[in-house]
Amino acid sequence: MKILWLCNIILPQVSAELGVPSAVSGGWLSLISEKLSERENTELCVCFPGGSLGDRDFTSGKLICRSFSGSSLKERFRKIIKSYDPDIIHIFGTELSHTLVMLQVCRDRGLLDKTLVTIQGFAAKCAEAYYADLPGRVVKAYSLRDFLRGNSIKDQRNDFADRGEDETEALKIARNVSGRTAWDEEYVRSLNPDVNYYRCNETLRAPFYENKWELSNCERHSIFVAQSNYPLKGFHLALKAMTDIVAEYPDAILYTTGQDPLKLSFAQTLRQTYYQKYIGKLIKKYKLENNVVFLGRLDAEGICGRLLKTNVFVCCSSVENSPNSLCEAMILGVPCVSSAVGGISSLAEDKKECLFYKWNRPDKLAAHVKKLFLNEYLAQKQSAAARERALKTHDPETNFSTLLSIYDDLKK
Repeated sequence: MKILWLCNIILPQVSAELGVPSAVSGGWLSLISEKLSERENTELCVCFPGGSLGDRDFTSGKLICRSFSGSSLKERFRKIIKSYDPDIIHIFGTELSHTLVMLQVCRDRGLLDKTLVTIQGFAAKCAEAYYADLPGRVVKAYSLRDFLRGNSIKDQRNDFADRGEDETEALKIARNVSGRTAWDEEYVRSLNPDVNYYRCNETLRAPFYENKWELSNCERHSIFVAQSNYPLKGFHLALKAMTDIVAEYPDAILYTTGQDPLKLSFAQTLRQTYYQKYIGKLIKKYKLENNVVFLGRLDAEGICGRLLKTNVFVCCSSVENSPNSLCEAMILGVPCVSSAVGGISSLAEDKKECLFYKWNRPDKLAAHVKKLFLNEYLAQKQSAAARERALKTHDPETNFSTLLSIYDDLKK
């Protein structure tokens, strides 16, 4: 079986061989690609945005690689499909415009029945929820960097909306879609009632299967939010919740990734987005300078290590489908609090494996975190239940077997 993947990123193992920067995400794709490459009578070609690589054909280990740039994209995809002649075409993600172009090429060549589109998130839904209750004055504001790049908060939201239009057209063309949540299935079917929808859960990155959270080993009253760099991740709402938490637990620490907006060099300040500036202003306004820690860029091992030390993990987004950060926390057994948005209810049961709250109620977020700080029995009970469920949801062998069965179905 010859399989062609279209990915949004260079796979980590390929970027390492090329000596180019690796995306923080994508480790799960590496695991699946390695398992496919090990199978007899199976060949995998991975197609991805090349950036400075441009359009290149090369091999990396057992992987056949095809990079593409922004120019003449349709012609590049036609050439790749014609030369490689795949049995199956698997497109990961609908958020970027190359998905639509690839589906158009597949339609032109009569290959839609052999093409699978895997849902990651929805650009159109991100556009709807992007501002996440930001004040109007913040939405309209911009930093020097935002102005020079034409990338203000409004511009970012509009970019999601534009990509959402291509995404909608792509989903209307697709005949076969795989997803992981009731929410993504409902949305896809609302756009394309005749689509063949396959449920296939995601396999996580390796370190999260090899470790287990213990209350006795964690940093008490610590919280971890995985992302803080743009509005829909809701970090500004987490800071509001921290005012309530710190009032009762003055030693509480909120950890996140990225740069500390209050500790930037002059050059870094010039490159700062307005949202980052706003986060810095909120930290000062709420007097949280000693209660918020930015950890910089973390790889899988770094995220895993931080989670193992964390008392409570928080997902505070205004929209999500199946956030890997929540899944990774659950499989380790970290007690979790999450906004009840999108597909999250397909990942965990409220009050059993996670504590849910309405995304724009930071007071409820604070109350749930404090409950888990106070009630060790509840925290440990929830930890065990979340880990048990996540180990089933993200079982590598089960999920790989499911993927192979989908491929076999498409190949018939």
